[in-house]
Amino acid sequence: MKIKAILLDVDGVLISDYEIFSDRLEEKYNISYENLMEFFHGGFQDCLTNTRDIREVLPYYFKQWGWDGTVDDFLIEWFESENKPNLKLINFLKKLRKEGYKVKFFLGTNNEKLRVDYILNEMNFKEFVDKTYSSCNLYVKKPSSDFFNKISEDINKNYFPITHSEILYFDDNIDNVESAKQLGFRAYQYKTFKDFEEVIKKYSLE
Repeated sequence: MKIKAILLDVDGVLISDYEIFSDRLEEKYNISYENLMEFFHGGFQDCLTNTRDIREVLPYYFKQWGWDGTVDDFLIEWFESENKPNLKLINFLKKLRKEGYKVKFFLGTNNEKLRVDYILNEMNFKEFVDKTYSSCNLYVKKPSSDFFNKISEDINKNYFPITHSEILYFDDNIDNVESAKQLGFRAYQYKTFKDFEEVIKKYSLE
């Protein structure tokens, strides 16, 4: 059975070796890790599923942090600090495309809508991916099985008939990997590009 689609997580896979944003804020702006986690584990979770707008959520936390910049200042600091594309992996995908493989490349990520836009347009991920499936568009987060089922349903509807076993999925988070694997996806935890290459060799690509 051939692989028709490669589904890739973003942070920790297609973006790698970046400075953790919470570490950067603590060191550069003296904003404590505990205060930051109140945001990332709190209001930010609603932004991931697009039930709240991050521009409306952040000002509440700015008062606690003593952040005197604008929302845009904060977002630019955040997005640029994590602008570290995994060029080895990206160039590999582009090489497959140039060699004539028909396999589709999809992103499957838990991300907020403004950062998704930054990743696609400022980091130019849109140049090599066929479609992005984000929690902010699917209204559900990994590792929920609904996240993965919605992706396969959309591929079936808008691209070609596909079974879960024809989707090769990589994520650095083992919980996400296990969730996809239970549904029948060919799912693997991403650790290094070398490991990724070894997995690819096991399969026949469309």
